[in-house]
Amino acid sequence: MGRLQARSLREVQAALAVMGEQLRVRHAEVYGKDSGYTLAALPLHDVLVERVRPVVLAAFVSLSLVLLIAAANTAALCFARPTRMVAPSASSRIRSAASPTARSSSAGRRRG
Repeated sequence: MGRLQARSLREVQAALAVMGEQLRVRHAEVYGKDSGYTLAALPLHDVLVERVRPVVLAAFVSLSLVLLIAAANTAALCFARPTRMVAPSASSRIRSAASPTARSSSAGRRRG
């Protein structure tokens, strides 16, 4: 693990390829062609988030869908129009007739 200083990733990868060949020549018994050892330069950010990225992407997509559904429901409620007018029920007429304000106004009309 190391840190790049004023070099591009391609330059570092090329330098590592040269170093890898030198290691293979010097230590052929350990680092032969079929040994499976390689030198590579990778951005640290990519290495750290490679396992987490699919989970974060799935969470982002699912939350976006929930937000879209909520927005669609809100828009439907805002733009919905009543299909027919509902007549007041009998119980609401009885309640309004029995209210104190209805009694006082009707009592005033009878006296006058």
